[in-house]
Amino acid sequence: MLRTLPVVFVLGPDGRPGGFTPSPELPPVQRALAQLVIAWGELAGSGESTRLKRCAEHACAWVFWDVSKNRSRRWCSMRVCGNRTKARRYAAKHGAPPRPETTTADDPTDR
Repeated sequence: MLRTLPVVFVLGPDGRPGGFTPSPELPPVQRALAQLVIAWGELAGSGESTRLKRCAEHACAWVFWDVSKNRSRRWCSMRVCGNRTKARRYAAKHGAPPRPETTTADDPTDR
């Protein structure tokens, strides 16, 4: 990706390393993509990329940042996805008929 989206290494005003930045001649869209590549590289290099997780609810496609101390969070939202998974497990264990899956997208403000 960096071959098509060149970045430059800049120095801070005091001469110390300032980090990578998109090349100034890039068009706006490519500049934004280069910024994402730089951010992902810094994230992967720091080892923190393990905090980026996909929700364990099979019907959910959300990705979230796990801020739990021991990195054990499983759902994007306990109120929505976690509750659905636990309710489905309880119903299966206690013989209640399962509820049909919802096919509409959840409101992102609920998360």
